[in-house]
Amino acid sequence: MLIEEIRELYRARPFRPFFVATTDGRRLPVKRPEFMLLTPSGRTLLLGDPGFTIIDVMLINSVFVKERSGKNGQNGHSKKRRKR
Repeated sequence: MLIEEIRELYRARPFRPFFVATTDGRRLPVKRPEFMLLTPSGRTLLLGDPGFTIIDVMLINSVFVKERSGKNGQNGHSKKRRKR
């Protein structure tokens, strides 16, 4: 379930910034855990910085972590974590 993927990324330690991709084509960054709030029902996601965005979780296509560039030939391309 996608909501569990979001919770897993949110709780990861160390935290790694990730993106939320919506059905309308937006890619919204989650730069730090304190910039994200998931309602207890898991139905609504609030993202901050800059401003804030309210998202119906049912309108999220996927979440993904941007690969870090650096050693071992990593090139910095985004890698999708899960797709509906």
